[in-house]
Amino acid sequence: MRAQIGGNENAQEFSDLLLEISNGVYPQEHGNVVLNENLCCKVSSMRDLISSVYGNATQIPTCENSWLCERAILTPRNDQAAAINSEILSFVPGDNVEYISINRVMEDEESTSYPVEFLESLSAPGLPAHKINLKVGVPIILLRNLSPPKLCNGTRLKVTNLQQNLIEAEILTGCGIGLIIPLLGRTHAQASRSRIKGHGPSKLSAPGLAPRFGGCLRPLS
Repeated sequence: MRAQIGGNENAQEFSDLLLEISNGVYPQEHGNVVLNENLCCKVSSMRDLISSVYGNATQIPTCENSWLCERAILTPRNDQAAAINSEILSFVPGDNVEYISINRVMEDEESTSYPVEFLESLSAPGLPAHKINLKVGVPIILLRNLSPPKLCNGTRLKVTNLQQNLIEAEILTGCGIGLIIPLLGRTHAQASRSRIKGHGPSKLSAPGLAPRFGGCLRPLS
């Protein structure tokens, strides 16, 4: 796992703890790592976890962008990240807007072998879900390289406007910080490739977005 904690004076100590765990020298009981206050803050429920990271989730749309960039919840599985994203989104005030993917096969004769329902059920690593729900003010993440170096895989953004076929968002990280850009239009998505998966956290008519409160840990390539 690659850990980066900018500006934190305890970053080196935390990195050393991770190395001790990976090398098998960190204290264990019956083969399990002993978690203490030096390594983590223990919580008893998902809501306690969300509160410890994001505080009052209803205030997320009004939070400073730099504050949002410093926070994330990592999970070992995509379905867990999706559950956390959905839970936090339910606390955020405002209208919920749902976007769905455009799924089709390249050859019409393949439609019987790969029905739309099958395409919509797929949830492969690195690809978003068939449906995503967004609200103005929530953070999202870009999952494809659209216009490097400003819009790359991993770029974090904050939703500023939601329309039927358009998402506008402000760039929070990288060299494009502060820019507000349109992120998806249905005609562009239909032309880009046969199966569109558009967060962030989805297969929508978008270039690859996902809500990003919780994210899935991924092995280094």
